[in-house]
Amino acid sequence: MFPVRCRLKTRVASPGFTKTRQDLNPGAPAALTPRCFMCSLCCMTSFRVRVVAGLLPLFALAGALPAQPSYRANGMIPEDFSRVPWLTIVRAVPALPGRPGADSILRVDLSGQMPPVRDQGAQGSCVAWAAAYYHVTHNQWVEHHWNVNDSQYQFSPAFVYNQINGGVDYGSSYSSALALICQQGVASMADCPYDPGNYTSWPSESAYSRAIRFRGDAGFWIDAGDTTGLKLIKQRLVNGYTSGLGIFDWTNFDSIQNFHNTYCSADRYGVNRGGHGVTIVGYDDTMTTHDGQGAFKLVNSFGPLWGTLGGYFWMSYTAVRDAQLSTRQAFYITNRVGYEPTMLGRVRVSHPARDEMGIRLGAGPTGHPVWSQDFRCFRHNRSNRPFPPGNMVFDLSGGEQFITAGLADTVFARFTGDTADNRTGTIDYFSVQHLPTGRLVVSPDPPETIPDAGVPAFARAVLGTASGANCLSYDNGVVGGGWAWETTGWGEGAVFTPPGYPCYLVGASFCFYPGNWPVPGGDEITVRVVADDGPNNSPGTTLYSSEVVHVTRGEWNLFALPESVIGAITSGRFYIFEIQTTAYPYCPGLAFDEDGMTRPSPWWVARGSTYVPADTPTLGDYMIRTFVSTPTGVAELLPGATTGPKPALTAPALVSGRASIHYVLPQEGSIELAVIDAAGRQTQLLVKGRQRSGTYRLDWNPDRLAPGVYFLRLEAGAGPVTRKVVRTR
Repeated sequence: MFPVRCRLKTRVASPGFTKTRQDLNPGAPAALTPRCFMCSLCCMTSFRVRVVAGLLPLFALAGALPAQPSYRANGMIPEDFSRVPWLTIVRAVPALPGRPGADSILRVDLSGQMPPVRDQGAQGSCVAWAAAYYHVTHNQWVEHHWNVNDSQYQFSPAFVYNQINGGVDYGSSYSSALALICQQGVASMADCPYDPGNYTSWPSESAYSRAIRFRGDAGFWIDAGDTTGLKLIKQRLVNGYTSGLGIFDWTNFDSIQNFHNTYCSADRYGVNRGGHGVTIVGYDDTMTTHDGQGAFKLVNSFGPLWGTLGGYFWMSYTAVRDAQLSTRQAFYITNRVGYEPTMLGRVRVSHPARDEMGIRLGAGPTGHPVWSQDFRCFRHNRSNRPFPPGNMVFDLSGGEQFITAGLADTVFARFTGDTADNRTGTIDYFSVQHLPTGRLVVSPDPPETIPDAGVPAFARAVLGTASGANCLSYDNGVVGGGWAWETTGWGEGAVFTPPGYPCYLVGASFCFYPGNWPVPGGDEITVRVVADDGPNNSPGTTLYSSEVVHVTRGEWNLFALPESVIGAITSGRFYIFEIQTTAYPYCPGLAFDEDGMTRPSPWWVARGSTYVPADTPTLGDYMIRTFVSTPTGVAELLPGATTGPKPALTAPALVSGRASIHYVLPQEGSIELAVIDAAGRQTQLLVKGRQRSGTYRLDWNPDRLAPGVYFLRLEAGAGPVTRKVVRTR
């Protein structure tokens, strides 16, 4: 069972199946606990500790002790990862190909792959040092084998800490750091240098832009409260990966060199100065400590002169499991391997309280976008600080497919204040850049006033000419939970009423619950369009059924629907279904919204061919949307826009071997389908010639291409359609 989210399994008497539901827990306590629950000393911005021999207990090493330098602890705000819905608990870490199991390896040491140990100074930025400087730098080293002594390839704690501390130097939580890294990436130390005296400046525009390439893919955590969790951390080390850890800083930690550079429960004494972030880089099962056998090796951010191991230290297995010394929860981030963004938004804002401002960017109508992303949901306004004078840069690549497919032409930025305090601001600049084509569109809307709390302000940029597609949906756009089936061939659907006739189906879009449920989950479904010609207008004739397609969990996924196969809808309604190709938990969970209402009641497909109304009137709307084109809809939506659908192109986002490419031609004509590299050079010509209208499938072999980012470009009369593909190793 998941500690916070509820996976509910219910047996239904008829027609006799099992369903699995994933809910967010709206009543769960906030992920951020009070900054200090251990002692009032944690509230200090600095606490100087000098240890002398006379203060040590009898079991300490004998001899006069030198005065210790002042180290900033209490920079980690403790929290419970099980109460952070988007973090995934890890229950198994398999050995990677060619790597042994941790049980057969006595010791591992990755410290030779780490960047130089540095000192955070008096700033409470230890979480950002552990997560960005050590963990992300090493993650990127694993992928690229860059020189970690070069500041271009060291990742900046200032980029992270200055954006998540709420404007004061009170420390930060790991969940905020991981959320920012997964949304905005991390800039290098060269682009965003660390200044221990500056905790308020936000990054430059260039630092924002270059950071996006290094976005994390997802965040994970390991329960380190028992030996099973320790084995998972050790297997990650054997696989070649570090993990972060939160600890509590007692007096014996400050004088670590007097305890053989080993942090043990048996040695604990003195004062707990608060939480501290560190990174696990190795282990040794044969090491004898005051707690017994075995210890992890960790890197600290107090500089190379702390301790006598150049800034590294050991922590016994017992201490890692001890709630007095450890949070007992390790974390890690996975990379977006070879990631290259395809669409960026740049915004400049004037407002005196940047951390009370909700930021959303999206594609399509502002009231009902086809795609949107909320940024900085972790914000905590502890001190009113203004926005930076330059542009902030956000990754809009998740919405790029809706623009290039012609299902939306407008990208928007939305700013909303959290607090009624009579403070207002302005959106001063907004632009969108489509990187594959190099097109830059500057919004004519700014300056736009941002009113006091609760009233949003918008700036819009028209990036392309939509085909006139109209989005039909029922969900409110906010994920409230997920739904998955125990068996293969079952699925969920929704019924849609066309805005006019004839109606042409252009695309279907599904949002799937993020990667933390189901675990391990999957990414394959099939898409089905069904007419309402069954009994009492129930699902009847199958108009279209796709081959197996791959989805991205946690995002909207768009699939083109072939007009030439489906034809025009001239009366009645139609149904859109997504169907599992694998059983729970090896399937994606379809998201439903959070308002607990269904409009209209959803449907299920059972055993691959039987349709039944869903028995969940309070479940919420399935996050299924469809895009349609009608003569009436085009005239109302975009006067003067071209009618009829454009060519469509779908392909997997990541390819490691042969892959299927699907494309739809709305009319007969000359086409060209080519593979373009990131520099704009054609590397493969897949199709060239004249083809009739219809849906086509192509078996693509990318084996001759080096790993990297490529673009599939389909030219077929109505303009090019582009899809980004990452060729993995």
